[in-house]
Amino acid sequence: MKIYRTSMDKATRSMTKLITTLFVIIPVGAFIMDGRKGFQNAIGIALIFAVVYGACYALIPNRYIITDAGKLVVRGVFTVKTIDLNYVRQVTLITAGPLPWFRLFGIGGFFGYTGLFYNKQWGRFYLFGRRRSGTFVA
Repeated sequence: MKIYRTSMDKATRSMTKLITTLFVIIPVGAFIMDGRKGFQNAIGIALIFAVVYGACYALIPNRYIITDAGKLVVRGVFTVKTIDLNYVRQVTLITAGPLPWFRLFGIGGFFGYTGLFYNKQWGRFYLFGRRRSGTFVA
């Protein structure tokens, strides 16, 4: 069994910091601008942001495990995805440049890149990654 840990690249880290800052500033701004009434708005906004933040964090992989039984296990904070390597047709390394796909559903830069994506060459596929460069697509 081999275990590989993940880390965020500079672009992902910057986007995550920016979104985290906005998630703090917006509820505080609602409270400051509207006084007592703004407190209820700020709490509501903060709760929505907390759910979104938590869901995004829960979906991002933090390690990959290749088992001796020929399985790839993608472990997130609260999620586990198992992929049988016998069904993998191709592995492509993305080294640099713009990502060669677009997101159908998922996270594109906030804590990483995960979800359902589309590419003309590969069609629809799931991606579990935290970096734009050095990412492999199986």
